Amino acid sequence: MKKITFINSDPFFDKNYMFMHEKPDHMLFPLFALKQELQKRNIEVHTSDLLPKKDADYIVYNEAPKKNLFKKRLTPTEDEKKKSFLMLLECPIIRPDNFNEHYHSYFKKVFTWDDGLVLKNNKKYIKLNFTQSFQKSTKNIARDRFCVCVSGNKKVKHTNELYSKRLEIIKWFESNDLSNFDLYGRGWGHMKFNSNTILSPFNRIFTYLPEYKFRSSWRGPAENKLELLQRYKFNICIENAKNYHGYITEKIFDSFRAGCIPIYSGPPNIHDYIPSNCFIDLDKFSDFEDCYKYMKTIDDKEFERYSDSINDFLNSTNAKRFEYNYFIETFIKTLNL
Repeated sequence: MKKITFINSDPFFDKNYMFMHEKPDHMLFPLFALKQELQKRNIEVHTSDLLPKKDADYIVYNEAPKKNLFKKRLTPTEDEKKKSFLMLLECPIIRPDNFNEHYHSYFKKVFTWDDGLVLKNNKKYIKLNFTQSFQKSTKNIARDRFCVCVSGNKKVKHTNELYSKRLEIIKWFESNDLSNFDLYGRGWGHMKFNSNTILSPFNRIFTYLPEYKFRSSWRGPAENKLELLQRYKFNICIENAKNYHGYITEKIFDSFRAGCIPIYSGPPNIHDYIPSNCFIDLDKFSDFEDCYKYMKTIDDKEFERYSDSINDFLNSTNAKRFEYNYFIETFIKTLNL
């Protein structure tokens, strides 16, 4: 029996936690489905705390291992290189060390969303975006609310960050149309410092303190994101970062699956992947007020046209690269399993 071990940069995913989510609407479902498919092929899969890399036939690093003042970055040995693979799904503003190309040389192949790296060397770098389970968008639901944003409260000091743009829209609604907007997500009940500064450790401390309603639009955490989104016509879904070609996460697809229209901002080449009639491109408006005025013009017939376009896209071959089966097929083909 062949064995694959996953080395996580974040121990949160250890003890096989990354493979335990059976529900198709969970973001980690593709990893659950991958493990199930590999088990059918008589391949054993575990996280590295349960299966040491010395006992594995294949080693997969889930993001580049972190380093600090007390610990060097974990690096494959010369003997391990031929069986080591690196998976990069975070973006540079969150994990800048992910994109140290010298470190990539220690791996046989690198999975990444980064179009630039794939274009530079498509034998070394394997194109892979966030994937998930698809279903047709939900139509004919009585959507009793206008607009929502489901997002954690995060801050990063970086020229390409989009957290501040998200907050700008939240503040606009709170000042101009609070009754038509709801904010859900974790972390909004505490103060927040930039996560890449020396003050970031205070963010963890704040989570143990009582929450305070800093934002008047905040309704608390979202227990079921898909069910929540189905109540709304529009969803503010902005990527964490801009100016990175190919960086498309689950955010816009959560809207598609729930049948609400995404108000979207992300990579400069988004239209190479997703048709423009499936979402409202926030970057085409001079400011959010102009975008809001356009949102107000969308009647039921226009909303239905967006819904039809979304369903057409989800059923097209172009959408398959964002579906979990594509992730499984790409993984198995790359490792030659």
